[in-house]
Amino acid sequence: MTNPVTRPVSFFLLTAALAASGCGGSNSSLSKEEFIKRADTICEKADNTEVGEVGAYLRVHSNLVKGLSQTSAHEKIFRAIALPSILKEVDEIKALNAPSGEEATIEKFLSGVRKAVREAERDPTKLEEDLPNGEGKNPAYAFWEVNKLANEYGFKQCNEIV
Repeated sequence: MTNPVTRPVSFFLLTAALAASGCGGSNSSLSKEEFIKRADTICEKADNTEVGEVGAYLRVHSNLVKGLSQTSAHEKIFRAIALPSILKEVDEIKALNAPSGEEATIEKFLSGVRKAVREAERDPTKLEEDLPNGEGKNPAYAFWEVNKLANEYGFKQCNEIV
């Protein structure tokens, strides 16, 4: 037989643990402003981390980029560092839970980023926003639409994925 005094305490601890883990109850979401702030923090952290990772990559793999054109070296580094980092950002932003009523917009943005990464993996010329020799914008730039969506939504750091 359970002690009648400890039963409510155990129930309270279980309820508190479930609430803290996000189980049960309502799925509270962030305000749009808080969501943007947290997502931008994720993007800023990733951008800062990428800078260090690029330096480390160049130190360790200098023989892989030696003799390559600047464009080819840039593409190799993007494939090794930036694209995996971008996918990690997508997962972290998705884990924030979009603001109520904004789920479709955020999912469109995140799925657009994933699609752009796949396009860039298949065709590295889609990583270049500008055409060579200052000839204007690259119409095949993979991240054009998602950057536009991010700007329209209000992101400050996540507004230029690449």
